[in-house]
Amino acid sequence: MKNDNRKILAIMFADIAGYSKMMGNNEYAAIKLLENYKAIVEPIIEEHSGKIIKWLGDGFFCQFSSAFSSVNCSLELQSAFNKYNEKRQQEEFPLNVRIGIHLG
Repeated sequence: MKNDNRKILAIMFADIAGYSKMMGNNEYAAIKLLENYKAIVEPIIEEHSGKIIKWLGDGFFCQFSSAFSSVNCSLELQSAFNKYNEKRQQEEFPLNVRIGIHLG
């Protein structure tokens, strides 16, 4: 009988919508936004027992041991991004993030 040691994981991926355009318009502001984005994302993912696998520019991949954890994390991230945007000035780039979750 075959021993299958695979685990089911939830994978979350996310990136900042329009980040390339932001870099073209104001590189300094885009880099500052990316720093703030990472400062928001990393502790929330850790709180939900997630692990960032890789950062790819303005995007990242992370894993969770359950779909429940990944969905709760994504909801908390969206709430944090909304609060962040509310505190910012109108002329600044908004932090609009696309989040996807894959279970496999």
